[in-house]
Amino acid sequence: MLWLALGNLRKRWIEYALAMLAIALVVGTLVTHRSLTASAEATVHDLAHRLGKNMLVVPADMEMTAFWRGEYGSLSLPDGAARTVLSSSAGQHVRTIEVRAYGNVSVDGVPLAVVGQDVGFPAGEHDIAPALLGPGAARKLAAGPGQIVAIRASPVSVTGVLESAPDGLDDGIFVPLSDAQRILGRPGAISALRLGGCWCRIDVAALGKEIERILPGTKAITVAGVLSAQKGSVAETARYAAWLLAIAGVLVAALVAALVVSQTRRRSRDVALLSAIGARPLWTATMLTLEAALTGATGAALGYVAAVPASSWLGRMALGATVTPSWDLFLPVVAVTFGLSTIAAAIPAACGARRDPVAVLQEV
Repeated sequence: MLWLALGNLRKRWIEYALAMLAIALVVGTLVTHRSLTASAEATVHDLAHRLGKNMLVVPADMEMTAFWRGEYGSLSLPDGAARTVLSSSAGQHVRTIEVRAYGNVSVDGVPLAVVGQDVGFPAGEHDIAPALLGPGAARKLAAGPGQIVAIRASPVSVTGVLESAPDGLDDGIFVPLSDAQRILGRPGAISALRLGGCWCRIDVAALGKEIERILPGTKAITVAGVLSAQKGSVAETARYAAWLLAIAGVLVAALVAALVVSQTRRRSRDVALLSAIGARPLWTATMLTLEAALTGATGAALGYVAAVPASSWLGRMALGATVTPSWDLFLPVVAVTFGLSTIAAAIPAACGARRDPVAVLQEV
């Protein structure tokens, strides 16, 4: 039966190919959507992990997707923002405050990030600004402790390579704040404040609003805010995903049913001859159903494969990251589509196989 079904697929491959492509488009869209959603959720979890119990204060117009992607732009916080926070009513809740300046640079053609921090650095050699390299930056520059690296004509002395860069800044070059501002050509400018404290008994969201009031033109990002936004986006995505899944199922079933009906009509003489020579209707219906199921499964496989480059391209465009569908879902997707195609094909196949062969041959 399988060989007969495959032979029929070869004879009428154009119609089956069109059905496969349609099913591949539906399945590929679903897989791409799920991959992008999973990547976005993972990104939010990563942001929450990076923030920990801290609060990040950045310019209000800062695009956070680009910020966490390492694209910093030239936006700055108000002058003296750290002093303003510490001297305000919110200052009593702030135990630590870290000032940072971020900027994108190119060193020997390699795109990297300069990160200025107001924390202690080991002294550099020859009165040159000290620098700590993230593991990615050290690898790309092939640089290590004791070497001199020129950034925009400003030399820095590498005093060490970090095993694990903070906040995932593997491609970062960490230098004192004033040196970063000089290298970036932005004297006195700061990009972000990171506030920390014991906030177990206070309303962190309210504290964030107070910081934004104290520093007009800023926004305070907390784990609570990130997770709240994530819950909303996940719920919204789940609603859309349920509708997409239902619509996709209906489309696949309709395509398979239409294919079986079309093939039954086109092959009515063949089906009638099989019945006339003694083939049972169940056997004929099973053959038609198997052909449709193989078509659905092949279309699903093609759609999954096509979703890999589609997810990667859309991931770079929308999220600034490479997104790849999990191959753990490949077999389940193909199996579900195979089962759905079988169910959708069974009824029209059974109806076509039970037609009176004498009447069919007389019509033909």
